[in-house]
Amino acid sequence: MRGLLINKTRSFLALLGIIIGIGAVITITALAEGLTVTVEKQVDEMGTNLVFVVPSMSRNESRSQQARRGYAQMTFFNDREIRAIEAGLSVSAMISRNVQSEATVSRGRDSQYIPVAGIDEFYEKIYNYSLHTGRMPSPNEITGGKRVTVLGYQTAKDLFGNDEPLGQNVSINGNRFEVVGVLGEVGGGVGTNPNKIALVPLRVAQITLFGMGDKVLYLVIKAEKMQDVEVVKDDAHRAMTRVRRIDDPDDENFQVMTQTDALESFGQFVNVLTMVLG
Repeated sequence: MRGLLINKTRSFLALLGIIIGIGAVITITALAEGLTVTVEKQVDEMGTNLVFVVPSMSRNESRSQQARRGYAQMTFFNDREIRAIEAGLSVSAMISRNVQSEATVSRGRDSQYIPVAGIDEFYEKIYNYSLHTGRMPSPNEITGGKRVTVLGYQTAKDLFGNDEPLGQNVSINGNRFEVVGVLGEVGGGVGTNPNKIALVPLRVAQITLFGMGDKVLYLVIKAEKMQDVEVVKDDAHRAMTRVRRIDDPDDENFQVMTQTDALESFGQFVNVLTMVLG
């Protein structure tokens, strides 16, 4: 005790180091737990009967010199491949086509650089987003390529303040869109924030905004019955390997995963991150 009291500064620094070290480990563990709980909550809200088909780099491509130099590109999905998946499903399910990219959404002098998603008629049935006001794009607007948009809650607030956004126009990458709806406010989460987003008809996003032709970024398949999720996953994988004529698993340039698969991968990522930070 006498030694501690005589060397007050050294004693204080030693205690401070211990306190910071223990506090840091506790904080990192708590953040990891909170992140996992948040993602699990998001999955529960969306439902666990979803299957995602996403582009990826094959193992053979990732070993190539082109990939190591950063020039390799993902192969997106076209109409022929989507029709092959639809034809290959042995159980009842619906497929939603999606494209998404960052774009400038503005009204007058106010502008935001946020995700803009091109959606089809099945989007509303698959994602459980509620509307604060207005409506979603109609099937005719989606197929006809009409320039209408549904804004996220925070995006509408930032651009319009207390003004009524319905019927007003916003500019997306220099193109005028009529606001027909505003999404309800939701809590924070991981990934795309639905409070800061703009939804537009798929065809408009593909052709006018992003120049993708008939390509889509990813597919979401919703099985009608929970027990059919693995069947849908296997059917979609089989259809994609057939239509892309892939014999070697190392050549597969796409991934088919359920939400359970995604959660497991995310859990492994969080565990590794927690260990490294700890």
